[in-house]
Amino acid sequence: MVTKFEAIYEAGMLRPLEPLELTEHEQVTLKIADASDDQEFMQFVRQRVAHLDHVPSLAEVRERLKHIPDSFADAIILERSER
Repeated sequence: MVTKFEAIYEAGMLRPLEPLELTEHEQVTLKIADASDDQEFMQFVRQRVAHLDHVPSLAEVRERLKHIPDSFADAIILERSER
């Protein structure tokens, strides 16, 4: 299971900004990324699509995706089961 959440670091501890569905003493692995990681990624993506004549808007992408009969999760599960 992957859970993405935001937290604040204070007094030497990470404090989630929302409740987490974890059991007491459950061990987890954390990947820590600050907000600049998102900005760097967006800059990378903008550079990769800068040469394209048309970059679809979010509305266009959603319109096209709604015609796919199965969910992406179902497609990934099916693909993995065929290996």
